[in-house]
Amino acid sequence: PPTFDAWELIIDNTAAAFSSLPPNKWTTLPGGYGTNFRYAPAVATAATRMARWAFTVPAMGRYAISVYYKAHTDRTTTAPYAVRNAAGCIIATVPVNQQENGLTWVDLGTFDLGPGPLAAVELTNALTKNAIAEKYVIADAAKIVRVG
Repeated sequence: PPTFDAWELIIDNTAAAFSSLPPNKWTTLPGGYGTNFRYAPAVATAATRMARWAFTVPAMGRYAISVYYKAHTDRTTTAPYAVRNAAGCIIATVPVNQQENGLTWVDLGTFDLGPGPLAAVELTNALTKNAIAEKYVIADAAKIVRVG
């Protein structure tokens, strides 16, 4: 059977590999993974906020990618997470219902990734269906695990 080097990376919203645009426009609250999480108002127009968990893919392989957030009824049901490969190209966009499955790792999928420095998980506050004014998008943590 084929073997591979195990590899796992967790990036919290307080880590150096996390960034948000525009800077200081996401609000921070206690709780979630680590000490806090960030939120922004959801919009039905073009994105006005983006959160990014950047990572370098160490070797060609299959990687399971998941996200962590604090669920609540005031969250969006279509948080648009994009997965970028090591060349920086978007290879998947996965809508996540942030009203459910909070405080656990929620799977975005398993992806074949080559080595390189431009991989990322990104989240914007632009929704994939009509936004309701009281809904928020939550940015907390992302996990990348080599599975093959």
